Amino acid sequence: MKRLITALLISVPLLQTAKAQEIATPEISFPRNEFSVSCTVGSGLQTINYYGSELGTVLLSALSLSFSYAPVLIIPLSIPSLSFEYDRWINEKLAVGGIISADVVASIVPDWPLSVTGNFSLLPDVKYVWLNLGKAKLYAKAALGVTLTLQGESINDNFQVTVLQSKIINQLKTDSSYWKDLLFYPPVGIQINPVCIDLNDSTHNSTVFMELGFGTMGSFALGIKTAF
Repeated sequence: MKRLITALLISVPLLQTAKAQEIATPEISFPRNEFSVSCTVGSGLQTINYYGSELGTVLLSALSLSFSYAPVLIIPLSIPSLSFEYDRWINEKLAVGGIISADVVASIVPDWPLSVTGNFSLLPDVKYVWLNLGKAKLYAKAALGVTLTLQGESINDNFQVTVLQSKIINQLKTDSSYWKDLLFYPPVGIQINPVCIDLNDSTHNSTVFMELGFGTMGSFALGIKTAF
């Protein structure tokens, strides 16, 4: 009986000490939700629009001058693509989420109908932090999803919009050579950014970030994000 009482007297302080230690060291938490807005330059659509306009200006001007007409000037108009992204952090290194992106360009030719082309993408993505320095962290991001290319043209004072992928697929039914057009306007969107930097730790409410990579959205992104 004395041994039992002694054991109880010893065990009670030990349990109290363990409970106190558990209260003194709470579980570390961090914001798991992240929303960001960014602008990106250097997309495939912007590149095609710029160099296509330059090449078109040279070829059409040469053709016009050969028939004693005035040269043709094609003015490329591109704005940075706009992206909205939401990510859920599984832990402090890995996050999954999705991106909605819009990339719109135009080719302006004086006295010609206006032509506007836009890529609209829905891309699930994954991010991995490979170096956390506290006030800055380096991470990589990869995204794969669906991209639709819409083309709008002003015809007889009416603005008509066409989904290019649907148009190309319909053309393939009669002429198999149109598969090459899908190389310029693929229905699949992909973005790989191996070098990304967040200029503040994700535990802060708002941060600025930059991303370098290649794909549907572009090659250089600059944006802001908030964690909650």
